[in-house]
Amino acid sequence: MFRPDWRYGRPARLRALRFLDSIRITDGLAQHEALVECPARWYWIRQNFSETRMSNVSQTIQRFEPTPMLPGLPRINHVVIHGGTVYLSGLTLLQTLPVAELVALAQPGGGAAAALGDVAHQTRRICARIDELLATAGTSKAKLLTAQVWLTDMKHFAAHNDAWNEWVDPDNAPVRACVVSPQLVFPGLLVEIMGTAAR
Repeated sequence: MFRPDWRYGRPARLRALRFLDSIRITDGLAQHEALVECPARWYWIRQNFSETRMSNVSQTIQRFEPTPMLPGLPRINHVVIHGGTVYLSGLTLLQTLPVAELVALAQPGGGAAAALGDVAHQTRRICARIDELLATAGTSKAKLLTAQVWLTDMKHFAAHNDAWNEWVDPDNAPVRACVVSPQLVFPGLLVEIMGTAAR
């Protein structure tokens, strides 16, 4: 028989989980003698369980901007929406280029580092692409929640920040982390940015 442990003031949710562990559910019905002893508590647990399950079902996942199907590229989406949150993939200058330019860069000798520009140029292009992706998701940089930045060298930190500060909403800046990644996916890439936003 289920005996709730009230001695340590455990949260109601934890007690509910212990109660759920003690029952057998068959086609949504529970068979246990505790149903007779504490029907009110079981009703509360069943209602909360049902509401959580329905909430998960109603939060559909939307995916936008898949990568082109080219050899060597991962199959990902650049935007995924779940509930009220928008997730952006990591973006480099490559994600701002047309497919034809990506193919050209992939050819031997096609990726001269000088052609990709300095860190300020790359940051501005990436931030403009973030604007486009957020608009696709029905939101904007004013609702950015988090950002993660990778720089190939911290000597680029100040120049990157200057370009970032030109773009970010000064009244609604996200939380952000910036770390070093000695090499990004392609020679000449100096910065990558990933973020999440509210809708």
